[in-house]
Amino acid sequence: MAGSDELTKTKEQQAEPITVQRAETLREHLISLQQWNVPAGQTLEETRRAFGEAEEQRSFAIMQRVWTSAQQQLPPANAAAAAPGAPVQQQAPAKKSYKERREEKKHTKKARRENPNADYVSYDIVKSLKTRTRLEESSVTPEIIQRAVQAGCDLRVLRIFCSGYQKDKKGEPADDAQQRLRDQDRDWIDAYTSRDLQRMKPHLTRFVDEILSYEVTPDMLTAEYMRKNAARVKVMNDRMTYIENLQKDPVTAPFFQQLDPMKLARLNNFTNLMTGPMGTAIVMNCAAHCVNANDGDFDRTGAGSAVTSLQDYQTNADVCIQMIDGINQQIEQANNASADALIEQQLPDVLREFREQADDLRGDIDLGKTEEDQIRANAGLTSFVTEYSFDIIADAREVIESHPAEYGQHREIVDKIYEQLHHTADAMGDITLLSRAYQHLQDSYNAFGSEEEYLLSKAANSKVLAMSARLKPYSPLLGAYQSALNFLLKGGSLGHFVRDLLIQMGMKDADLPPAEN
Repeated sequence: MAGSDELTKTKEQQAEPITVQRAETLREHLISLQQWNVPAGQTLEETRRAFGEAEEQRSFAIMQRVWTSAQQQLPPANAAAAAPGAPVQQQAPAKKSYKERREEKKHTKKARRENPNADYVSYDIVKSLKTRTRLEESSVTPEIIQRAVQAGCDLRVLRIFCSGYQKDKKGEPADDAQQRLRDQDRDWIDAYTSRDLQRMKPHLTRFVDEILSYEVTPDMLTAEYMRKNAARVKVMNDRMTYIENLQKDPVTAPFFQQLDPMKLARLNNFTNLMTGPMGTAIVMNCAAHCVNANDGDFDRTGAGSAVTSLQDYQTNADVCIQMIDGINQQIEQANNASADALIEQQLPDVLREFREQADDLRGDIDLGKTEEDQIRANAGLTSFVTEYSFDIIADAREVIESHPAEYGQHREIVDKIYEQLHHTADAMGDITLLSRAYQHLQDSYNAFGSEEEYLLSKAANSKVLAMSARLKPYSPLLGAYQSALNFLLKGGSLGHFVRDLLIQMGMKDADLPPAEN
């Protein structure tokens, strides 16, 4: 009988761990494991964030060890030598025709009557700039100037944003296209001199859209391009310069203040970074060909007449031209940074909306509206919640509660796994919230109806990708915690990731079977 008593006593001792305290149920014990231990001087959010970061590193470390072990079992691979590429073929410049050479000689001769160091390039630059001046004067007449002065307008702004038009022999627009240009200029002049913002708004919108359509490339600032297009390049730079005057004008400033923030950022990024180098390249290139860029005529003051001075001017122009590609990259980076900042400005409102939805879900579950809710209640989640995060906790508790005997045998390690699983799921909620909020912002701009929407969508997408990278280690880790519980309580196979995790959590290598996958 003594042996029978000992057997009974042993069974009772094995069964005793099923209840942590006699008055406490297993469910209540698991709920107690859900509590966060917040160190003094630290907030719950900070504790949760630090825990999550540690879990991310844990997951990556395990994945790296598993991957390294798998690679060591593979045969070495032989890298094939890459075939060398063919050299870049340089295209020889086209030869000039006899007619072209004759014209260049003729124009050089005319240019040197104005400046002994000028040439055919100088001649063509002056011709382009003077043509622009004549077009401008067709719209901005002395009467218009007088009216603008009386209205307190900036004459530079008035002039530069006029297109001008070509006249026929009678002084009228040469054709229908020129008629439209004249009418457009007159409407702009009337609106600007009226000092009525509502009348100016369509024109201001047109100017902003025009400047944002500019594509400045290094070749546009070379002497060869400026031969025929000096006026076009200078007008572009002048409009980029004087749009700032409109932003500072008390009458027109409200238009820019109410402009789409991303469009305004693009405008300012472009003009702030491009105007200076572009303007310097224009002035220096003109000076190198004995042309005064400001008045659009040959330089007759003696400045730049020495050959060494001309070479210096050209060197400075070339330096600015070489900078253009880098400046375009800076503009792109500035636009991306502006889009990123605007996304962050919008984030709090979206986060608030998602948190309200999560609170509704949390309230429904706490009320136990369904049988499933009753199982998922008291999950102890402190961050952003989803159906998935509640289900993770409920599934883990169900496995433990349905295997009390096995739990009694592995109580210490199971408690540790459950606590880690709960805290990991809770920490994951912070990143899930950000991921969903950024995804919402990306979706709201996905129509790509404008360059601004594209930039904002791209900025939000980069945030989504960053959050996806943050979330990546959580999935295998949570899966491993669940698999570890199943292995300890239900039996079955053991994977490499789960086996490594169990060893990290205190189990001995010798007590675990070999990994099967």
